[in-house]
Amino acid sequence: MSAAPLASVVIVTYGRRDVTETCLRSLETALGDGLGSTWELVLVDNASPDDTLELLNAWSDRATVVALPENRNFAGGCNVGAEVARGEVLVFLNNDTIVPAGALEALVAQAREPGVGAAGPRLLYPDGTIQHAGVWMVRENASVVLPYHVFHHEPGDHPAAAITTDLDCVTAACLAMKAEVFHAVGGYETAYVNGWEDVDLCLRVRLAGQRVVYRGDIVVVHDEGATRGRQQGLNANAEIFYGRWGTALEDDREAFERIWDAGYGPPDAPEGAAADIAVVGPVRTLGAAAAQGRAVLAGLEALGYAPGVREPVAPTLSPRLTIAEWAPVQAARSRTLDDDLPEVLPAELPAVVMPPGVGPGGGGVLALLPAQDLARAAQVLDAAVAVAGSLPLVVCPSALTAAVEALVTQRAPGAQLLGPMASEALLAARSAVADVVVAVDPADPWDRAALVAAGAGAAVIVRPDGPAHRLLGDLATPLGTPLRAAGERSARHVAVRDGCAPQQVLAGIVRPTALNH
Repeated sequence: MSAAPLASVVIVTYGRRDVTETCLRSLETALGDGLGSTWELVLVDNASPDDTLELLNAWSDRATVVALPENRNFAGGCNVGAEVARGEVLVFLNNDTIVPAGALEALVAQAREPGVGAAGPRLLYPDGTIQHAGVWMVRENASVVLPYHVFHHEPGDHPAAAITTDLDCVTAACLAMKAEVFHAVGGYETAYVNGWEDVDLCLRVRLAGQRVVYRGDIVVVHDEGATRGRQQGLNANAEIFYGRWGTALEDDREAFERIWDAGYGPPDAPEGAAADIAVVGPVRTLGAAAAQGRAVLAGLEALGYAPGVREPVAPTLSPRLTIAEWAPVQAARSRTLDDDLPEVLPAELPAVVMPPGVGPGGGGVLALLPAQDLARAAQVLDAAVAVAGSLPLVVCPSALTAAVEALVTQRAPGAQLLGPMASEALLAARSAVADVVVAVDPADPWDRAALVAAGAGAAVIVRPDGPAHRLLGDLATPLGTPLRAAGERSARHVAVRDGCAPQQVLAGIVRPTALNH
């Protein structure tokens, strides 16, 4: 017998030959000559009603094909595949996924790490929005804790979803697990019918003392629902699940605050008067795009408008903001919108920033780390350490993860590590007492954090030729160059105030003709 493969990719099918063929072709492209050798392929057919088995048999030169005489559902089919698989790591993969090059290699490497029981990637719908960014538990009332996909349907490149972190569950649409762990916990529970079995499995892995890791930096496309029978037995599945786990589940809201400085669900808004202009884009979720949307809402109100808002999707997580920051959002959401209102797209505008004032500085250096990009975070941290010297160094990541903590411990052991700071008002307050703020985040197309910090007077280290560098000129320091203009606090405030004020950025917006402002 040949040497055991590194990993076994287990795919269970039931109908939809065309979907399965697309998945197999993506594996062929992604894994190349390793498919069928280093990467064992196990194909299990659940008595498909079409000619799917014919397709699988055509792959029998590179795959182990198991034809079941009856449909054993997802859990039963996966268990059969795991029994015949020979790989050190099992990769359970839905037949409605498309796998890019490098994704499974990184996922399997994560699953092989000591103490890791399961690992899963970020999953995107074919339209590029997020299907899965980890399964988190949320207490809806005193008796029910529900599993939720955070950032569901939000943009696929959402930086908050691109981090790596431990959690309770990842989805079996693409799940890597050491074979010995899978068998030790008893495999998938076959009482579930095409749903909840992955959550149940991951909880048993956690109960066994193993980690479950979400890898947001790995992306797989998942056409959820393209295959048949996925939602059958949902109510019965929930009854089984809560009968087993209901008393053991814990609310993850504290984790949302700790990792992202976020809360579950945005505040409610009462119905109010009619809007006279519509802001189109996110305003209640995490990230720079929503911060820009909130600033545009506040700016329009300052100009005398009554803006409403059209968000592409209701967020599951919202940033923890001050009352003043939420006020224009709540006012906008309370207003009714007519179809023919003029529209403003914040994503297409320069940054709108209204700095509150100039702070005194004297507090040392603040480093804002992009947690979704550890290589860039390391550059930011190194620049902050070099500038700080004997000054205090405070580090604030966009998300607090184990990888970020390890990075700070390694490269800046004397720094004070804070949790994330989603509120721009709080960022401005902290920047007002900072001497230097290092703010370089590729996920922020406006350089909003750098502009907020500069508006409070802090010297800023920014990405070369980015919006903040172009606006501030010699009042900013490009990353990788010696610090300059450290004492020009008032000049930086004025530059941001004049260049990012609503009167400047929103001046070209056509006012509704019926209004007299």
